[in-house]
Amino acid sequence: MADQVQFILDRLAPSFKLAGDLGIFSQDEIRSIVKKTRDFEYVLKRRELYPSDFSAYVNYKVTLEKLQFMRCNVRSAAATKEQKNAYRSLQGTSIKHICYIYDRATRRFPGEMGLWYTYIDFLQVKKSYSILNNIFGRVLALNPKNENLWIKAAVHEFSNNNNAHAARSLYQTALRKHQLSGRLWLKY
Repeated sequence: MADQVQFILDRLAPSFKLAGDLGIFSQDEIRSIVKKTRDFEYVLKRRELYPSDFSAYVNYKVTLEKLQFMRCNVRSAAATKEQKNAYRSLQGTSIKHICYIYDRATRRFPGEMGLWYTYIDFLQVKKSYSILNNIFGRVLALNPKNENLWIKAAVHEFSNNNNAHAARSLYQTALRKHQLSGRLWLKY
């Protein structure tokens, strides 16, 4: 168990170092972040897990990512091109780690719709549309009876991917599964 937690922390070590080198976080803040991350990872290695364990970890990481984003924006105004690229890399690493947590949560609790909806909302806010396309495929395969997910996926295809054909196909597939759904017919 400790090896798995250490492996995850080792994967995050370059981003912690980069955040310290860029002055985004002080060394004391980085130590605190590493300790808190280690604690959350140990919680996720328990045998008996709850969706709230993942939610607490995600909330912590999202709050940390927002703070990091604000600090990067302040510093990037007078930064060189290399520093701006480093800031973007740091942001990308944070978002990837949050997605990694969500992936573990949704694999452990595939029927927990609250986790799926917060994951989808997070990806929409961050405009990570390529990841979102895969997530919609997974969630619709696992929960084909959820009309709201079909509608969200079709709206995403139409408005974000600018793909009316795919949106129409999603609605038609949903209508084959839910022939009597007035809401789906109306949205279609």
